[in-house]
Amino acid sequence: MLANAETRQLRFSGCRMPGFDGGGLRVDGFLSLSGSEIEGRSGCRGRRSSAACG
Repeated sequence: MLANAETRQLRFSGCRMPGFDGGGLRVDGFLSLSGSEIEGRSGCRGRRSSAACG
């Protein structure tokens, strides 16, 4: 759960997650979920990013 979190960089590579809650997440750098599997509910409603996504 990363709801309402603030960070410069977020990188999850090849992870298995039961879900992902990024509501209100703010990333000011690089954002990557490359190769990750999210098995349950996921969402990023209200997410703000000046990030390069990968």
